Amino acid sequence: MWFHVLFNTLHAPVFGIIAICLYRVARIVTRWSIGKCIAAVLALSVCLGALSELAQVPTGRDASLGDLLTDVLGASAFLFLAVASGFLDRPTKSTRIGLAIVGAITLIVVSLPLLTVSAAYIERNLQLPVLATPDASLGKHFWRRQHASVLQTVFPPTDQSAFRIQLQDGAWPGLIFHDTWSDWRNYSALVVEMGNDERLPLNLHLRVHDREHSRHDQPYSDRFNRTITLPQGPLLIRIPLSEIRDAPASRQLDLGQIDGMAVFSDASNAGRHFFLISIRLE
Repeated sequence: MWFHVLFNTLHAPVFGIIAICLYRVARIVTRWSIGKCIAAVLALSVCLGALSELAQVPTGRDASLGDLLTDVLGASAFLFLAVASGFLDRPTKSTRIGLAIVGAITLIVVSLPLLTVSAAYIERNLQLPVLATPDASLGKHFWRRQHASVLQTVFPPTDQSAFRIQLQDGAWPGLIFHDTWSDWRNYSALVVEMGNDERLPLNLHLRVHDREHSRHDQPYSDRFNRTITLPQGPLLIRIPLSEIRDAPASRQLDLGQIDGMAVFSDASNAGRHFFLISIRLE
């Protein structure tokens, strides 16, 4: 995920360099003012950004308005700062100050996704041996909903912080954890704390997979799977990592390259909910 965000953020300096070059050309071949050149370059940057995203559609790549916004913000930030520095032109002092302020703010805005995700990874590493907890302020970067709504709250009977996962219509509703801490080799067990505040028990499924599994067709027999009957009240499940390691049918799961986990149910339980308190290693 970090490299994906880095790649998207790198659109900013690329379009920034393009904008600076276009500005130089505009100042050479026209008699336009600084303001008019900046406006023309930014308009052209929008067009180039839109074309680059549209060109990705036929190839099935991840074209998005977010990438277009990053392109335009990057072009703006680098162009404003370059003009303000005197590298490209000699604007008035007030113009330089204004461009420098706007350019710096724009650069911070375009860098925020990468800074935030970097901070999330730092927090993830510091919370070890806990792998998932609602108390992590940036933990939402490492989980996604699948046909479910998620509320960070408390489990009423014990007043512990918990995810309240409301199951919705759809196949395999639940919570998927990705980019988890991958090296489990120094631990002996996976501990999952959950809760149910309803009388009826709820059947859930827990899965763990490694990077080798993610690279291929991901068959059911190539990962760790466990069906859990969640009764009323809190439940603590301790699973030896040796069981997780030996779960795949034709190989051993690589405990040094864990890629993700999931806690989910099936479509028959739509409308019900459960609480996930934490997932940790021991």
